[in-house]
Amino acid sequence: MSKARILVVDDEEVLRTSIKNLLGDNYGVEQAASAIEAFEKIKKGRFDVILLDIKMPGMSGLDALINIKLLTPTSAVIMVSALDMADTAWKAFQAGAVYYLTKPFKREDLIKQIEVVLERKKAMDVSGRKSDLVAEIYAKGRQGGKFSRRMDYFSELFSKKGYDLGEVSVEELEEIASGKRD
Repeated sequence: MSKARILVVDDEEVLRTSIKNLLGDNYGVEQAASAIEAFEKIKKGRFDVILLDIKMPGMSGLDALINIKLLTPTSAVIMVSALDMADTAWKAFQAGAVYYLTKPFKREDLIKQIEVVLERKKAMDVSGRKSDLVAEIYAKGRQGGKFSRRMDYFSELFSKKGYDLGEVSVEELEEIASGKRD
């Protein structure tokens, strides 16, 4: 079984390197110093978890989060910030973050949260196939003007299943991804 892939997005090189050294034996860890660099890495491959700093030069982590969820809706995003502000955390959760860690954080807390996120993803989708299909629906949906139609089918199916990806079958997702319903 391949290692889970983690992308660390932070403008602080010391923090990126520390996290890579901490997690590198158990996970495939890549680094990005900015949101733009993160977008390029995400376009080249899927990440299971993305650790995203909120305060970065250029594009903030909150703005980047919205774009990241469009590029890779199945990646779990953990926001990381030196600011312990409830309104910022709330905005992050609304935009799709799964957790909010405040710097400085304990190594054990980071490892535990990554393990929890990966276990949840595994429980929802043992093979990873569903995650791949959801990403494919989004990607193909943006091509050829069929985004809204495929997303309408996906949204309708997802709501019927109580917004639980675990309840959606691989076959149903394959049908939407292949365009059979278009």
